[in-house]
Amino acid sequence: MQACIQFLLEDGVKVEFTLNWDNSADKAFFFRSGVGRIRHISVRILWFQREVKLGLVSPATVCIRDNTADLRTKRPNRDRMR
Repeated sequence: MQACIQFLLEDGVKVEFTLNWDNSADKAFFFRSGVGRIRHISVRILWFQREVKLGLVSPATVCIRDNTADLRTKRPNRDRMR
């Protein structure tokens, strides 16, 4: 996707992707090289480790309160739902 977007834009324009997470286990996994002791990993996860290592994807931490993807996985209070 990054290569396609960069192809459509002018030369010299750099496209950066940011990966947002709220889990420290994700951070530990994506900053290591290889699978370690983890079993049944897909190849696309290892590809993503390489992208982070090359600096093509910049990781960032999201606070649990601001993570909209996690909104319906826990029972929030009324103020948070608004």
